[in-house]
Amino acid sequence: TVTELLNFVTEFERIGDYAVNIMEKAEELAEEYTKRAVESLRECFGEKSDRLTALAEHLMGRNL
Repeated sequence: TVTELLNFVTEFERIGDYAVNIMEKAEELAEEYTKRAVESLRECFGEKSDRLTALAEHLMGRNL
């Protein structure tokens, strides 16, 4: 019936919203983890860490 179809559309939209929220949180966590990893590299390797950071940025294809 029409009511069931409208309920389905509403629930499907809600699932889409949840998927977007999960993806945004995953990206946020990945970025934070990457920043902490780079900070740890800097602490461990001192001056050499700038080169390691540049390599990591290049391999990941983005700036940190």
